[in-house]
Amino acid sequence: MRTLRSIYSIAGHSSLVSDVKYKKDTRTDGVGKDAGLYLSTVGYDGCVKIWSGDDYRLIKNLEGHEGKVMGVDIANGKRKKS
Repeated sequence: MRTLRSIYSIAGHSSLVSDVKYKKDTRTDGVGKDAGLYLSTVGYDGCVKIWSGDDYRLIKNLEGHEGKVMGVDIANGKRKKS
């Protein structure tokens, strides 16, 4: 029987994480600055967090929801997260 185990953990949310999305962005500013892998997480703490998928560095913390955030999606071609 297979056993699941954690291989990496990112400290960031103060409560349960309810959704995680990965997005590979190949668009660049001409020198490759913006290309990379992005990770978006949302949780019961009301926060949306955008992480670098390359080194798991927090890029942006979006606060302000009055309750749990249950889902996240990343639009193609734009940097907007909702």
